[in-house]
Amino acid sequence: MNTHPELVRPNAIAKKIVSLLEEAQKPLTFKFIQDTIEVDTTRLESTISMMLQDEQLKSPRKSTYELTDSYKVVTGRVKSKREGHGILKTASGREVSISPRQMDMAWDGDLLEVELGSKVFFGKPEGIILNIVERAHSRITGRFTLSSDGTGHILPDNPKLQSILIPDHKKARAKNNDHIVVEITQYPESHMPAHGKIIENFGQADNPYVQTQLAITKHHLPFEFSKEVQQQAQALQRPTEDDTLTRVDLRELPLMTIDGESARDFDDAVFACRKPRGGWRLWVAIADVSHYVPKDSPLDLEARDRGTSVYFPHKVIPMLPEALSNDLCSLKPHVDRLALICEMAVSASGKVTKYVFYEGIIRSHARLTYNQVGAFLSGTEYENRDQKTIGEEYPNLCEPLLDLYEVYQKLFEARRERGALEFSTTETEFKFDFDGHIEDVVPVYRNDAHKLVEEIMLAANVCAAKVIEKHEIPSFYRNHEPPVADRLESLVSSLQAFGVKPSFSNAPEPKDFMHFLEQVEARPDGHILQTLMLRSLSQAKYETECKGHFGLAYQTYTHFTSPIRRYPDLVVHRTIRYLIRNQKGNHLHRVKGAKKLRKPEWIFEKQNVLEDVAKHSSECERRADDATRDVVAWLKCAYMKQHLGSMHDGQISGVTHFGLFVTINELMIDGLIHISNLDHDYYTYDESTARLVGERSGFVYKIGDPIRIKVAQVSLEDRKIDFLPAKTQQSSSSRKKSKKRKK
Repeated sequence: MNTHPELVRPNAIAKKIVSLLEEAQKPLTFKFIQDTIEVDTTRLESTISMMLQDEQLKSPRKSTYELTDSYKVVTGRVKSKREGHGILKTASGREVSISPRQMDMAWDGDLLEVELGSKVFFGKPEGIILNIVERAHSRITGRFTLSSDGTGHILPDNPKLQSILIPDHKKARAKNNDHIVVEITQYPESHMPAHGKIIENFGQADNPYVQTQLAITKHHLPFEFSKEVQQQAQALQRPTEDDTLTRVDLRELPLMTIDGESARDFDDAVFACRKPRGGWRLWVAIADVSHYVPKDSPLDLEARDRGTSVYFPHKVIPMLPEALSNDLCSLKPHVDRLALICEMAVSASGKVTKYVFYEGIIRSHARLTYNQVGAFLSGTEYENRDQKTIGEEYPNLCEPLLDLYEVYQKLFEARRERGALEFSTTETEFKFDFDGHIEDVVPVYRNDAHKLVEEIMLAANVCAAKVIEKHEIPSFYRNHEPPVADRLESLVSSLQAFGVKPSFSNAPEPKDFMHFLEQVEARPDGHILQTLMLRSLSQAKYETECKGHFGLAYQTYTHFTSPIRRYPDLVVHRTIRYLIRNQKGNHLHRVKGAKKLRKPEWIFEKQNVLEDVAKHSSECERRADDATRDVVAWLKCAYMKQHLGSMHDGQISGVTHFGLFVTINELMIDGLIHISNLDHDYYTYDESTARLVGERSGFVYKIGDPIRIKVAQVSLEDRKIDFLPAKTQQSSSSRKKSKKRKK
């Protein structure tokens, strides 16, 4: 009997069947299941047959089904909760509680096999741990502490993990508060802490480079390439004239790259020109990574494991070795490079009326930056005479750049007509001195060059998704589902605290959100309302079934334009190259002489394998975000620690029962003013309006209010910054007193 039904061939229909039967707690008929989950007969029969075979279901009567007794044993990852218990989530989305006593043996992220008990714990069935299938942590980063009895421990950076005993700390010469990396030698058992040995000591860890290494270890980021992978990368050959025989030669077309100042991995090059009868021809050339990275090769398996490149403020962990990412695949200027081309016809109204994919060989005519192109488009490039203008250095690119700008404007108009969401967020950039210490934190604003490239890449991504969907071939889609009901209710409730009453339906369209963003854009607290809306949205993810992209208002969408740094894009490239070589159609062009490709060498044919890779890619994306967020938070704290006592203008971005969260305007750095430090009054929290109200004065603090603060205290370990009000806020004319006064 299969004791791990949750791990066997999970798919979307099976998950819906499991959820339905769990909720019903009784056998259900085939017709009832079909009517409820709305799926065609053939697919439902196939799924139920699979689930019967895997002993997930049994059939007590003809055409009637229920969950088997073996389903009482489930497997999933556990997440530690602040209260001490854990929540295990299965592949079907089922949630099980693990008691604090049981969690003494398990850690956050561990893969557990549990048996469902008869008790209910924290509103969910209790699970009894049968087996710890896989440990999530083999190495831990944290701060070393020495007890009065001479016992050494590490306090993990991950607050969800318990302290670890270090028996041989004297050999490692660890000192109090040293940041160290520990390898686990013994995992925790009931009433027995975990043991570990020190494998690396970073000392006091007071510089960004050490913090990056700690984040790499903490988030389990692969960062060293094996000798086998390096050898495969070094053995790859540069393009030859033979490559031109099976590719469209675009080396004379003045394609150009537009990237950041410090970029080295150039995925994409673009060019546009006007058509005689109106509209434009648009070329998007993307580095042909699939030519160099065969499926299931050492390079491919390493890229699949990493999922994505990780961009820290001063360090990059590439998905592919630098021989590929920064050289052979990078579309550097004036050298021949292999590319996958998406050529589009764009109408005067911004609609992509035709598109075709083909293999090409290109030669980028210029490596431009966002700042250069932004200055060219805004007419401000002559203000900086330290460098040549685009017109002086690349006179032949001026007209194509203006054509690209017109294409962007029309595509953007179509985007607004579609109702796609446009969030105006501000990011920060850190400036470092020669020794790696932070010199400054500056806001980074998106100019028209950023938006131009983004909009053109979106158009190519949509074309890629359409051609894959048209040919019904297994691949990835980038899905973004509409907000779920409870998040929508929470959003409406939060907005009402600001005096805003959005008119969202139970199933809002992207346009509803877009119109709301337009309405609040000019408000002083507009960016805060925008952030609230952003948090209400679902996370975008990679899946094998096309579900559309809510935020971009596309019915079908995928990622195609960054195969150097994203594994899903590489999978999509292989899919499209296979279609080019093996299929016919208006959207595919194969050069005569190009050989057909064997499907197993290019396509994930097994659905469950493809689904696993898609899920892993989404997890890698979140892992990279968490790691970079960790380092950025530390850098902001380190910078503020250099400026203790400094005064700044800020805006209240959050109000809680324990105080005010404030964002410093010019730095986009957040901190807390504790309620005990607010003037000379007793403040109570009004949850319905998200305000703090002074009992004697009636003075009000609310989200969006301006406030001047003083930097009071910084904790690098906790990534927390404390502020004080710079002066008595009640004297500010911008404040309002509450209408309700206590007598």
